[in-house]
Amino acid sequence: MTVSPLRTPLAWALGALVVAAIAVPVALGCVIPRDLEKQLQLAGDDIVVGTIEKLEEVWATDSAGDEALWTLVDFRIEEAWRSGKTKGLVRFYFRGGVTPGAERATITPSSDDMQVGQRLLVFLAEREFGQRTFGEGIYQLDSYAECYRVATIQSRRGNRELVQGKGEGFAFENNVTLGDARAQVRRLLEKR
Repeated sequence: MTVSPLRTPLAWALGALVVAAIAVPVALGCVIPRDLEKQLQLAGDDIVVGTIEKLEEVWATDSAGDEALWTLVDFRIEEAWRSGKTKGLVRFYFRGGVTPGAERATITPSSDDMQVGQRLLVFLAEREFGQRTFGEGIYQLDSYAECYRVATIQSRRGNRELVQGKGEGFAFENNVTLGDARAQVRRLLEKR
């Protein structure tokens, strides 16, 4: 009687190792699925609508002690839904670069989103690493999941401001008006 190689414990163990070798890097490069409530828990120290004024790419040591490329962003505030600010600048950073040819991280925001003049809604997180590395008062943009374009759409009823949704597993799956997004966030913040 011949035993199929797929039925031996060794074959199963090797198969499991191959699957793990493929799945772990993919999982590490993925964004955690979230609804709006989960988004606020993961990165909701401030939620800011505004426009990018300046981008600066710098090299700095990461928490593992390796040199990495980071992007620092000066962001002009229109409204901050948690802190209540309505003007001024907020600074945030993320790992990787967005200029052509720059080293990128797998979860770096899109270079299309990260352009001077781009209007965005961002979920920002206070991280001890950023305070130590880039200075007090700076926030981290954890990934592209915390960054949504805000577009002004012209219609017969006048201009509408839309937060562009990103699909299933994101805080805003579908397009939503900026006013509705603001109301949803405020309702959840009041519950906390």
